[in-house]
Amino acid sequence: MRDHLYFDMETIPDPDESKKDQILEELLVEAQTKIDAIVHPGNYKDPAKIEAWYETEKPKKAALIVAEAEAAAEQAYSKMGLDGTKGQIICAS
Repeated sequence: MRDHLYFDMETIPDPDESKKDQILEELLVEAQTKIDAIVHPGNYKDPAKIEAWYETEKPKKAALIVAEAEAAAEQAYSKMGLDGTKGQIICAS
């Protein structure tokens, strides 16, 4: 019979909050590119309706893109705790 030695380690993401901000910054640059690419539907011909669309719908779509980027940044930061090169060990038993 073999004896085994088991370790249990708990890790957290890098406690340096600037890492989280850096991830968010990178994702917001990508998000801005997506926001800049938003255009009105091609079947809109009336300039007044097109302008109204840009005033009402584009901000909604932009807010959704930014929210997705923020959620992705939070998820990426949380996963840093599972990466041995980026996480920090807080407990080992």
